[in-house]
Amino acid sequence: MKPSGIAADGQGHVYVSDVTSCTVSKWNIETGQWINSFGSRGSGEGQFISPGKIVKDERSGKFYIADQGNGRIDIFNEDYLIEGYFKDELYLPTGLAVTIDGNMTIVLVADAVGNKVLKYINGTLDDGFHLNTPPEAPLNNPMDVAVDRNKNIYVLNSGRGTVQVYDPEGNLATSWGGIGNGTGQLNWPYSMTIDDQGDLFVSDTHNDRIQKYSSNGTLLASFGGKGTGVGQFIDPSGITVDASGIVYVVDSGNSRVQIFKKQGSADPVIIPGGVGVPRDIDDDGTIDDVNGNGRRDFADVVLYFNQMTWIAGNEPLSLFDINKNGRIDFADAVALFNSL
Repeated sequence: MKPSGIAADGQGHVYVSDVTSCTVSKWNIETGQWINSFGSRGSGEGQFISPGKIVKDERSGKFYIADQGNGRIDIFNEDYLIEGYFKDELYLPTGLAVTIDGNMTIVLVADAVGNKVLKYINGTLDDGFHLNTPPEAPLNNPMDVAVDRNKNIYVLNSGRGTVQVYDPEGNLATSWGGIGNGTGQLNWPYSMTIDDQGDLFVSDTHNDRIQKYSSNGTLLASFGGKGTGVGQFIDPSGITVDASGIVYVVDSGNSRVQIFKKQGSADPVIIPGGVGVPRDIDDDGTIDDVNGNGRRDFADVVLYFNQMTWIAGNEPLSLFDINKNGRIDFADAVALFNSL
């Protein structure tokens, strides 16, 4: 099994594309149980070769799937029956975004081999659409595309390690990132998704982490790291966020999906590198057993210090703000150490 793309329906299910079996499977989020699958290997209608990104349009119930090996976008209805596909000028469609404008369904497709983003209206190629990309910022293996509520277009330009943002007219407005493993940098990112606040989550694949940015490129959080433990990844690929802010990540190299609660959730969740849910052992209103192993010791301070950025982006502030100064910072790690 090699999972790739993911979509959530807001009703307790996720849909995961699998490159190995060439299927899309439906899973129960709460139980982790498989429900059913559709598709098979091949080039006929309803078949896939290396299915990738999935978008589920909740208004129509339709699924749009990047059928990478067949060079097309497949459309399935809510009963998982094929309704058709389009492929004009597509070579390797890796990412897509779907928006609705009146009676028009607009699909933007990132084509990694063609080094372009194409626009389709009700399945027909819009020949007049193009992104005004300057020579100093060419598209190089664009892996994904997204559209925000203001119709700005985000392109995950993986070959350059950047996120490039275009206004609705297709003019380059800003970009950020750059190839590397430093703060805010990206190394062959695979997929991205935008939440209801307009923040962008990117699966930073070869850095084995997830990065969260504001719409102007400010890094808000970074979490993960290479490994097989909870909160760690090996080549994370597909990513999506539901209306409640829960983030779903396809941990491709570990053949699993990991689920992360919204920042500010009332309940703590396991921290990358920890072994269990963090606890407030001394009942003072803040977490002291950071790694969740049932005791308070120096290992909790080390984990807190190493994962401060992740904690700030994913854990409830009230429980992890040890010194009660309204933020997560080094002073909290010191306060935790002094409380042992």
